[in-house]
Amino acid sequence: MKEDGGDPPGVWSAYGRLLQHLCKQVGLSEQKLGDAIGYSLEQAASVEQGRRPAKAAFTIAADRALEALSRRKLLSRVPLAELSFIISQEALRDLVGGPEVMRQRWRRLVEVNALQSQRNERR
Repeated sequence: MKEDGGDPPGVWSAYGRLLQHLCKQVGLSEQKLGDAIGYSLEQAASVEQGRRPAKAAFTIAADRALEALSRRKLLSRVPLAELSFIISQEALRDLVGGPEVMRQRWRRLVEVNALQSQRNERR
């Protein structure tokens, strides 16, 4: 499925470059990525190199594998990354994913707030 029978679509390459960058940030090789998400080295390499599109299942599995290694790493690194957000009250009350997801969302907000409070106390 190439554009005009020529090169693969640019979005495939862009996705692959982003995936390579994220994997590099957390120290995952193509082989380790494939192992972590249940895909072969060839499949992972083909997506990273932009030769084939990432299917939804691949993207979901890769996001899960990279999530703990990148998102949490950013929030716990030293020096701590400074992030500020303004969250509307409606966004906090909007029921997304059911009661358990809402509890997890609130717990995470409390955890992040506690981290910020600890950081401010050290200053």
